[in-house]
Amino acid sequence: MTRTQTVDGSNNLSTLTTFWICYKCNLTFHEESTLSLHEEVTNHSARKIEFSGERLKKVTM
Repeated sequence: MTRTQTVDGSNNLSTLTTFWICYKCNLTFHEESTLSLHEEVTNHSARKIEFSGERLKKVTM
């Protein structure tokens, strides 16, 4: 999992978790290097998801 520290609107630090989902293969990737291999081999794109506590945000299609 990729974790980065971000500051939300209330200036409180929260942990942000990023992962990617390939809906064609029904796979979830927690490391960008593994995702790159998957995209190269299958020519599929994956959706980037950011999760922080109770909030889930879709970043890309």
